[in-house]
Amino acid sequence: MTLDGINRQIIRLKGLLPAPGNRLRIHLVRLLLVVLTSTTLVMATLLTLQSGMPSADARALRVSPTASCARLAGLDSTITNGPSWGRTVLPGYGAPGGWFGVDVCSNGINSVSPNGSNVSCDSVKHGCSPTSDGYGWTFQCPELIVRFSAWAFGDNPAAWGRSGGNAPDLWLPVNHPSDFMMYPNGSSTPPVPGDILVWGYLDAHGNPWPAGPDGAHGGHIAVVAAVRDGMVITAEQNVKWGSQDHPTDRLALTRVGSRWVLSGSTQHTTTLPTWRWLRTMGHSRGTYGWLHSVKNTGQFPSARAGSSTAGQKVNTNGQVSQQFPGGLPSLSSTTVVTESGTLADLTWSTQNFFAPSNAASQPQAQVRSLGTPPDVLLAGGQSAATLIFSNGLRYSYVLGADGNLYAARTSPTSLGVFWAALGAPPGVSLASAPVASLFAGGVQVAALGNDGNVWWRAGPPDRLGNWTSLGEPSTARIEGRLALAGAPGSGSPLVFAVGADGHIYMRIWQDAMVTADGTQLPPAWSGWISLGAQLAGARVAGALVIVPEIPSAHNWIGTWPDSPLNLFTVDTNGALWWYRSTRLSSGWTATAISGNPGQVTALLSGVAVASATSTGASGSQSGAIHLYASGYSSSYMCTLPVPGSNGKQTMPAWTTLPVRPSGMSETASSAAVALGPENSALVAAAGDDVLIGGAQSMSEALLPDMAAQASGGKSDANPWVRAGSVPASATFSDGFSSGHLDSRWTRLDASARVSSGGDGLVLIPGAHGVGALMQAAASGDGSLTVRVASPRTLPASGNVGLVLYQDDGDWLTLMVDRAGTVRLCPMMQQSATPCLSGKVSAKSPVWLRLQRNGSTFIALVSGDGTAWLQVGQWSPDLSDTVTSARAPSATSQPTATATARSSAASGTTVTDTPDPATAPLAFTSWGVLAMGNGSATGWPYLTDFVVTPVASA
Repeated sequence: MTLDGINRQIIRLKGLLPAPGNRLRIHLVRLLLVVLTSTTLVMATLLTLQSGMPSADARALRVSPTASCARLAGLDSTITNGPSWGRTVLPGYGAPGGWFGVDVCSNGINSVSPNGSNVSCDSVKHGCSPTSDGYGWTFQCPELIVRFSAWAFGDNPAAWGRSGGNAPDLWLPVNHPSDFMMYPNGSSTPPVPGDILVWGYLDAHGNPWPAGPDGAHGGHIAVVAAVRDGMVITAEQNVKWGSQDHPTDRLALTRVGSRWVLSGSTQHTTTLPTWRWLRTMGHSRGTYGWLHSVKNTGQFPSARAGSSTAGQKVNTNGQVSQQFPGGLPSLSSTTVVTESGTLADLTWSTQNFFAPSNAASQPQAQVRSLGTPPDVLLAGGQSAATLIFSNGLRYSYVLGADGNLYAARTSPTSLGVFWAALGAPPGVSLASAPVASLFAGGVQVAALGNDGNVWWRAGPPDRLGNWTSLGEPSTARIEGRLALAGAPGSGSPLVFAVGADGHIYMRIWQDAMVTADGTQLPPAWSGWISLGAQLAGARVAGALVIVPEIPSAHNWIGTWPDSPLNLFTVDTNGALWWYRSTRLSSGWTATAISGNPGQVTALLSGVAVASATSTGASGSQSGAIHLYASGYSSSYMCTLPVPGSNGKQTMPAWTTLPVRPSGMSETASSAAVALGPENSALVAAAGDDVLIGGAQSMSEALLPDMAAQASGGKSDANPWVRAGSVPASATFSDGFSSGHLDSRWTRLDASARVSSGGDGLVLIPGAHGVGALMQAAASGDGSLTVRVASPRTLPASGNVGLVLYQDDGDWLTLMVDRAGTVRLCPMMQQSATPCLSGKVSAKSPVWLRLQRNGSTFIALVSGDGTAWLQVGQWSPDLSDTVTSARAPSATSQPTATATARSSAASGTTVTDTPDPATAPLAFTSWGVLAMGNGSATGWPYLTDFVVTPVASA
């Protein structure tokens, strides 16, 4: 963490504030006393346990990760660290009685280095110089981890410490292979054999702080060798107790409610944080948590070792994006809200449930409905405020049509969508779509109330604090255009708003401080201040778009990635403005972006994209920002290269996108998504359709088949491609007895045929052998029923019945064939469960029913609609097994208290009731389904489609 990360921001910023008054003058002379303590190691000699980026692929050295310690040590005969260096201290690979992994090797003696550290030393050359066996610095603690993951899971050694990193740095997403998920200590998922344990400094809020106060990045890392009898048994390298190697340890694992706490010793504990070697190492070894590979099946080496992670997507430039189970992180930000008020996103899939004969060998993007909160529609057309965490959790904050705030949470380890009602301030209805961002203390969310005030709340994503009124500037009322960010350099909450006078205003949270004369100032919000970088006469006319740049590996404060901040807006003359700050204390630069091919009328979205070059200035990765904007007749993408280390800015490049399709408004709900280095696309809603725009190469990367059809084979067509549609937000029964199909049904295959009359509805599969009518599913318990008039008339291999659907990896069907065989077939996270079946008479009508009771889905069949026979039941895991870390404990965080206060500087805080979490939507859409040969005859009538919800107690 930098000095600015410890200090509260001094708010007289360059180009930002007017001359300070007495209070600001006190702030400017603030004194900081940073006391760094060092501890003496009594039992063990442990210092900075470093791992440089693996300098070579092990295959280039022709060294197996299972090579013996002697073989690894012999790679360079001039390198040694005493007579014990390179000895096997814990047999692993193939050793009777050894742990299941690779060998643990001795790093030699402690006295070679002047400071007594364990580093690889060359006594022949009279100095410490790291050697590499292809897996990092030889016999340091991370070297064992890199060898183990190469053997157990087939991970490339170069995927560890890609931007450089010591032991605690490997906790950061950029520094470990993408098949690993992060579980903080205290998670509801316990460590298992094969997981990686990480220790390092914690900041004042209990969050991982790899750099530590001295910037030395000291810490430790180990492998979980076994878990039994309430203990985690480790395998670890470069640990000595006195002069003796200590390659394994026992750490107590304690279950506290639904969470698991890993101790730093054999003593069980129920509180966080925990510390490894507290007596000797002090607070330099806080337990971060455990990294778990999605390839970890408990069998080592994994059957998938050496192969690529399932579901990886090769982009057009040859780069690879990896995925969490159930969806690529690169598509996680594609949440949009349709005009009918349904939340939707894109996922990767190599299947196509509604067109199985057209399954792609390469993954393609497919639309998925995320539903709505129970019994509530969303405000149509708003852009969702989406936050993505390194463990795959995603939160999308949206405005309900009832004026309340709602959050949709998805997890890569759980089926369905968890909706939480976050309410509104007492007596206030929210009047604008919410905005959200990460900051150094967690998550912050804000929206404009119908009282004209900006309302704000913050905390962990699933436990936001109370609503706080930030008011409005004294000189202008706030319009419904807001933005949030963590202040660059400190991570303090930063709120932006557009005033009716066309100016941008901001407020920043200020931590407690002690002035030069000893006066203690409490933490508080600053007042509303005008962004001083704005040029006179420039009046904001469009939305504010915040785009943080890609952070480097070391620029993280807890879970918040510190990087330069970019703020974009459009003025009344159609000019695009760019405000950039690398550190808030250094102020802002203002740039008018030129070269646009037409007048810009609105900003849609923006995203930072990486480049193939090295790290850029100010701690961010070099790259560019792709900004999407609307004009009167066309849309545009503007590429803005991030300034280089010399501060110079290269010219922007504009790309004209085609005319917006009908149904897509100028300010449609949209989200920009990065698709690898220098590539991005724009996802937007048009009615209930979801469209993909941008360069044609990006459309082809996401939807190769449909993009080719849309362009008509023209390489310069640059089309908007329809990715698909989602069922409208409605759950209803339909007797199928009228002469026309209810308009609320969504037909997901246009080639499927439907006829409706007095005898019922006939659904005939389309060209791909599937026909479906879908509607939005209801949450909670209830049942879904349909009557099949005469199953025996079905064509050979034909089936009809019910379907519950979320995406191509998560669905449930209950179907009947011409022989009267009824099958319940589930699929969860692309893993099929054997179908359960029953037998009925096909000569008479058959009623099919899917019933949900809690987390159990029950399949029933009846011959008269009265007496029911159970076919089978299925109980998927609906629990969200990945949870966020505990609430920050530092008092300087701007979390609300139960005491209301009111002042111009601090705002007004009001208390409210805890956010009630609702039952998850296990499936977001359902309906009737027909599968088979659509050209065959005999498809039976369907009648009496009945939705029966069960009222909550």
